[in-house]
Amino acid sequence: MDHSKKHILIINSKDRLASSASEYDADFKLPSDCQMCHHVQFKEMSFTNLLYNITSSNNRLDYVFNAVNKSVTITPGYYELSTLTTALNSAQSDLVFTANNVTKKYDVTSASPSFILLTGTINKVIGFTTLQTAATAYSGNLPFNLIRTNYIHVLTEGLAYSDNVLASDGKRYGIIASVPLTLPYGYVVTRSEDKDSSDESIMNAHINLSLVNIKLVDDDFNVIENNGGGWVLSFSVYRR
Repeated sequence: MDHSKKHILIINSKDRLASSASEYDADFKLPSDCQMCHHVQFKEMSFTNLLYNITSSNNRLDYVFNAVNKSVTITPGYYELSTLTTALNSAQSDLVFTANNVTKKYDVTSASPSFILLTGTINKVIGFTTLQTAATAYSGNLPFNLIRTNYIHVLTEGLAYSDNVLASDGKRYGIIASVPLTLPYGYVVTRSEDKDSSDESIMNAHINLSLVNIKLVDDDFNVIENNGGGWVLSFSVYRR
């Protein structure tokens, strides 16, 4: 392959078009020297991990206490196990949550019979995913899990063709990279990779890269909200 006309393309989230849905579902107008290329390689991604593990989509606790249905919400944020336990107990006064460091499950006690309803969006986090019989002491059926997502997947229309996935919006996108979240909240995560984002059928065909859309998604392929933390991607772009 002729790599004599190689360009380094850097895409920064702050340079997204104003019409973009968000910083993490963004459209970009690329420079003219990146148009009509025949080969693209992902090089590196860098971003600050500001992901909340409790968001507006997984912060509601539904339960029954003394035969009365109740519901409370936890303020979105990044929680350690101790702070989440405090938040659960502060949000209501009927149930007492205790993190069991041996079983890695939540134990619950209450003055009157109670149980956790399955309609709560926080259930997977706290480990209550099967319906219990009302009691004054019981435990979750699964370990608590405060990991928001194991990877940040970078999806695009226009830059990648070899791996196609069905995202939450029902469209198929190419995967540029899957970046493991190996560093905790507040740290800069960097992933370098020489992944060929073109398959054999289009490697020698011209690709118009004048406009691309890039999405950052979680393991469920839902667009993330990184609370204003920007990101940078770099590519090698080859032209004839």
